[in-house]
Amino acid sequence: MIFSEVYGAYYNCVAAILSAASERPLDDKDINYFVAKYAFKDSYLNINMSSLKDKWGLLNSEGRAVTKNAPTMPLTTLQLRWLKSVMADKRVSLFEENCQEVLNSLKDVEPLYKDESIVIFDKYADGDDYDDLNYRRNFKAVLAAIHNKKVIEIQYKSISGKLSNLTLSPCKIEYSLKDDKFRLFACVKNKSAVLRMSHILTVSETEGNYCSVITQNSKSVTVALRDDLSGLSRNVLERVMLQFSHYKKTAVKTGENEYEVTIEYDDGDETEVLIQLLSFGPLIKVTAPESFVDMIKNRLRKQLETGMF
Repeated sequence: MIFSEVYGAYYNCVAAILSAASERPLDDKDINYFVAKYAFKDSYLNINMSSLKDKWGLLNSEGRAVTKNAPTMPLTTLQLRWLKSVMADKRVSLFEENCQEVLNSLKDVEPLYKDESIVIFDKYADGDDYDDLNYRRNFKAVLAAIHNKKVIEIQYKSISGKLSNLTLSPCKIEYSLKDDKFRLFACVKNKSAVLRMSHILTVSETEGNYCSVITQNSKSVTVALRDDLSGLSRNVLERVMLQFSHYKKTAVKTGENEYEVTIEYDDGDETEVLIQLLSFGPLIKVTAPESFVDMIKNRLRKQLETGMF
């Protein structure tokens, strides 16, 4: 696991114990403190004074570290390769200021993968221009306003080309993999609004009371599927869970290799969810709500009317 939050916690916990034990002897109370801070509630069953002394030989009889120096945790070659690939992503540099410095320090490291190694066949080709300097400047200004809870004024260009000046409280930024676009969720005149980051022309900080409450209509759709061990439906449950990984969802086993998955989404994402579900074809069946089933029928009917099928 690369940078695993679960498995990495144990290494971080033991490293903290050894760091402290290199300066002074530790007792059971100290071990409990480090386990509670860096690991999990039941971790004391494995990380305790007995294990550290007798099983692992990391502490001597006095509770001191057997090593002279505090431990370091250098990154593995695999982690460095992964880090270089991630830092080379133009989207990451929108959030991290030191991407180029990290890349320079990893100049002799072979990346784990490159952008051209990943082909997404159903992604729109008109995604955001991450190289545009004005886009990057506006993105970071909005991001700073979110972190600092500041009100901003923007000049915004609608899809129809209309220019407007908006005073708003930026709340969160969301990325759509299918559209390859970032969207801004904001509070405008005590109402929620979703704006395309690429349509923001200018950003400036202004006075006003910050509003962080976004009210959105939450919806859900339920699908039934059969996850056979062979054939087209093999691993379909895993594929559905991965496709909708950024949505809140629940999965229930209803029979032998049969499952029911409920996906929760915001009203503004309904079209995208519909398209993603249609991409699975006959492998899944939408069972509820009836309104969503009707939307699928209408969309399929329109496709048949084009005469292309």
